[in-house]
Amino acid sequence: MISQRIRTTLLAVLAAGLLAMTSSALAQTISITARMVAGGVNDLQVQWLQDFVIPEFEARNPGVTVNLIEFGGSDEGLKEQYALDLSVGAGADVLGFDGFWIPEFVEGGMLMPLDQVGGAVVDEWEGWDAIPIGLQELTMFEGERYGIALGTDYRMIHVRSDLLEAAGLDASGWQPSSWDELLDAARALKEANPNSYPLQINAGTAMGEATTMQGYFMLLLGTG
Repeated sequence: MISQRIRTTLLAVLAAGLLAMTSSALAQTISITARMVAGGVNDLQVQWLQDFVIPEFEARNPGVTVNLIEFGGSDEGLKEQYALDLSVGAGADVLGFDGFWIPEFVEGGMLMPLDQVGGAVVDEWEGWDAIPIGLQELTMFEGERYGIALGTDYRMIHVRSDLLEAAGLDASGWQPSSWDELLDAARALKEANPNSYPLQINAGTAMGEATTMQGYFMLLLGTG
């Protein structure tokens, strides 16, 4: 059964900026959770929140206390925890989300659009001007906003120039434009060093989300 206390997911903890527009003057506590641990995974984000975002937000909103709930497990474990919490009306107020989770949670009745929670002030927020449209769309589903994107990333081919040169390839000018060129280079590397693994693509259940988003999906995009 879907809980009546459906929370809005503000994608990534940068959502503190939006919360500042809707917080009341009454004493209250806001909780934030995401996959981050001081001294561990995403340590720099913990520092950013604790040293800048949270103190700045609390200073601008007297009576409001922000608690950071650190999660050190896997992405899959975090997603499962969110689903369990939200299905019974529990969980933190601000959740660090992977954008591609949003449709599943929306269709499961566990997320509401931001403007249904914060009102018209959400679309009037001046911060949207600083976020590229493409990045905003990562947190949207069927035309509705469900979060604020902290950022995104991109995929690159990383190589070792010394190994390319040892395989007879021009490292300074090597710029593959097709899978054939990439595979030809991998074969040359393998021939030069039979014990090597010239091409690594994330795969298998042990890699979790990386298999889908950084393995299979990259192959799908690269081959059309």
